[in-house]
This record gives sequence, C-alpha cells and structure tokens, in this order.
Amino acid sequence: MSAEEIDLLPFGFLKKYGTFLQAIDDFQRELKTDASMARGGRFDKIKEMDGLMPNEEKEDFEEWKAARLAQPNNDFDDYDLSGYMSRQPRLDLRKKNFNFEQF
Repeated sequence: MSAEEIDLLPFGFLKKYGTFLQAIDDFQRELKTDASMARGGRFDKIKEMDGLMPNEEKEDFEEWKAARLAQPNNDFDDYDLSGYMSRQPRLDLRKKNFNFEQF
C-alpha cells in the first residue's frame, strides 16, 4: 500500500489499524532491503571490510592473499626440539641478593 493510498483512508480506520499498517510498511521496506542486499552478492563482499578499497589496493591485497595461501602451514611436529633447554638463558640465583632488609 502506497503513502497516497494510506492518505485516502478514513481517520477512524487509521486510528484502529494504524499500527498494523505501519508494521506492513516496515515489513515491505525490510523485504526491499533484503532483496537489494542479496543482489549479486555485493553485501557479502563488503560487510566485513573496514572501508572500500581502490582497484590498486584490491590487487595488492589479492597478491598478498595468494602469497599467504602459497606458504606451507606450520605443523606442530615440524620443529627441531634438540638442545631446546640449552638455548634458554639461565639466571644464577646465587649471585642475586634477595635480602631486602639491608637497604
């Protein structure tokens, strides 16, 4: 129902069924929005973006993404754990004075 048709309705009808007509109008606007969001998948492409990018930035991003996907995954079993503890710096606690009462 268009706004012109609603204006032609009598006041008593609008007073009685106004909220119902408003709900129908809101629902029709939601349907229109859903239809425009679904067209061509445009909304899905931009809904998680922080901002729109120019074509040069899009190309750079696609190159970065392709390079990132070409890298092998880090496997947990792929690390060399030999000599792990010898690589850690050691703190000699005997050289450290923990007697704070002398100060």
